[in-house]
Amino acid sequence: MLRLKSKVGCFDNTGAKLLEVIAPVKQHALNNVYLGRAFIGFVKRASLGKSVQRKQIIKGLLICTRKKHRRPDGSFIQFNQNRAILLKKATKEQLASTKAAKRWATKTEPLGTAITSAIPLELRQKRLKKLVLHAGQVY
Repeated sequence: MLRLKSKVGCFDNTGAKLLEVIAPVKQHALNNVYLGRAFIGFVKRASLGKSVQRKQIIKGLLICTRKKHRRPDGSFIQFNQNRAILLKKATKEQLASTKAAKRWATKTEPLGTAITSAIPLELRQKRLKKLVLHAGQVY
């Protein structure tokens, strides 16, 4: 569970190292961001010579949280840090049409080509197939 101004580590090969949450996607800015939800944020720290730069506003997806998450079988899952990956941004042509903008808000195409962290099983059940393909393992 993340709130406004929370800092999240980025675990893909886009070059971003640390992100700061601005607001959840399609929700009020003061709402929390939970496991598997998209958010709008900006890059606090980044590697030189990569596809993203510092202070760039991006769309991210929260893949691991420090807060306990209850699974349907009654067990809990908890990670030692908050982790996120970056998602692709919409082009100007897609944003010109309101229908395409609504469709793009729910799209989850990863920006990087590899995810360096294990992802929880809940993301696989949410039909995020591209994330499962890029991830090393599903936990």
